[in-house]
Amino acid sequence: MQTPAPAAVRQRESGTSLIEVLVATVILVVAALAVVSMAVRSNKLRTANHETMLALTACRSALEGVRSQSFADLPGLNGRGFDVLGSTGGPGGLRPVEGDADGLPGELRVAVVDALAGETLYRVTALVQWLGSEGARTLQLETMVANRSFP
Repeated sequence: MQTPAPAAVRQRESGTSLIEVLVATVILVVAALAVVSMAVRSNKLRTANHETMLALTACRSALEGVRSQSFADLPGLNGRGFDVLGSTGGPGGLRPVEGDADGLPGELRVAVVDALAGETLYRVTALVQWLGSEGARTLQLETMVANRSFP
């Protein structure tokens, strides 16, 4: 019997084996899953960031509205709800948490911090609680308001 020439043996053994194809396929599948997972997580983070920015803008607007009120009317604002506008400026930008009494995600809270010699200092908190892409979330901004009397 004749032994094949070395070149003929190499030619028959050239190409990829089934094991090499399977290993390459597993590596590609794992890499594809990692890319898809990163894309999904990135989208969730982008959505959560957008929701936070809507809540922050609503809190700032509510506190600016408080500054335009007369000082005597501040205690009456306690417990008043406010809406969060969407990115297009329409109502209902964020969904309120379940069981919210007024159906609005925002609420103003006014509390007396100090009352001395006829002067009152209020802490005004704009609070937004909503159900978003990351579940129930809360954001609040606070400011202090005192009667500004000029001589």
